[in-house]
Amino acid sequence: MQQSTARTLDFILYDCGWGCADYGCQDGPEAAQMDKISERLPQGFSTILTDLKLRDLGDRSTYKTKHETFDHTVTSVKKLADRCYKDTKNGVLPIVIGGDHSSAIGTWSGVVSALEMEEEFGLIWIDAHMDAHTPKTSEQGKWGGWWHGMPVASITGEGADEFTKLITDKKKLKAEHIVLIGIRSFEPGEEEYIKTHGIKCYMAEDVKARGFQTVYDEAIEHIQKNCKGFGVSIDLDGFDPEDAPGVGTPEENGVRAERALKAFKGLGNHPDFHGLEIVEYNPNNGLNGKTRTLIHDLVHSFFE
Repeated sequence: MQQSTARTLDFILYDCGWGCADYGCQDGPEAAQMDKISERLPQGFSTILTDLKLRDLGDRSTYKTKHETFDHTVTSVKKLADRCYKDTKNGVLPIVIGGDHSSAIGTWSGVVSALEMEEEFGLIWIDAHMDAHTPKTSEQGKWGGWWHGMPVASITGEGADEFTKLITDKKKLKAEHIVLIGIRSFEPGEEEYIKTHGIKCYMAEDVKARGFQTVYDEAIEHIQKNCKGFGVSIDLDGFDPEDAPGVGTPEENGVRAERALKAFKGLGNHPDFHGLEIVEYNPNNGLNGKTRTLIHDLVHSFFE
């Protein structure tokens, strides 16, 4: 991978549990201890730590339904979008640590808008779930259709206006510029959305049969052929629970961390790479800091 000039990385702590029923992920960013990652980065990189303080919006335990948390979720993704927009405009690379996967609505709205790459930006998405519900299909979801199940649809133009029109009214990504990898749990409405909109999707069985490196290489080739820039969105439940036990919604038979770390090596140094998010870390479900270590290993791999 071609080395770009050293960059400033902004580790944005998206301490948001407003988008999901199990809000333990709001504890993830603090538990991730990103202030310690700088010692593992190559010389020349500098870091910023930005705490969005989203848990301070209210006592999450007193909100029982997704409709009650909607306004705070909107506030959360807007704050994240604003920060990612500012970083990108200033040549700083946003690294979002979450927190639930509603983050993707904010992260990529901010980055894409700042770059003025609407519908010309690509996204590699590692996940156990499709996250492609719309308001019409969300109730199919196993957790009752919470907001973290909707980001793929939202950033491709379908969903609540508060999500689809962040920063600008423009649709942020073409659906065919998203590549999902590791999928193994989804509902009929999501599957229909993926197929209807032409989103490229590698199921967990595809990864197992063909190998992560092969799937990843195809994904990168697809993105670079069709887009001016790209980013990576990692839901930690995309990994096998053996490697990432500390997640909100674990699913068996996931991507193995060792193979992904090898494939991602140096990707963050690519001149067309514009952002990374690593989310759905729930330290309350963790085991001896294993998932936190994986987060640090991922960041190190991207920038070594």
